[in-house]
Amino acid sequence: MSDKRNAVGDAWTGPFVRPGGCKKARGIDDAGRIVVMGCNAPLTSRLTSAVIAPPYTSLVYLGGLGDPSDGGTVWRVPAGGAYVYGYAPAKGTNTAVRWRSPF
Repeated sequence: MSDKRNAVGDAWTGPFVRPGGCKKARGIDDAGRIVVMGCNAPLTSRLTSAVIAPPYTSLVYLGGLGDPSDGGTVWRVPAGGAYVYGYAPAKGTNTAVRWRSPF
């Protein structure tokens, strides 16, 4: 059921089931890295955002921010992929965030 693209430049073969229970893909950069949101952080009930890189079998969580239930939400990744943009809750308000890409 988990059809995927294996490398940059390969064609997609069907629907892609995101690892980590992530709810929504928000963008993809030129290297084929996908930013996703609504991911279940391991060993917690916290939702956070992450980056999935080819061959799309595991993800890297974007951390360091948020509150006990929300680790932040990604909104976009530019074509070059150096940064990931979004927001995270901080002391009762949402704060704009620019994460450096983990890749």
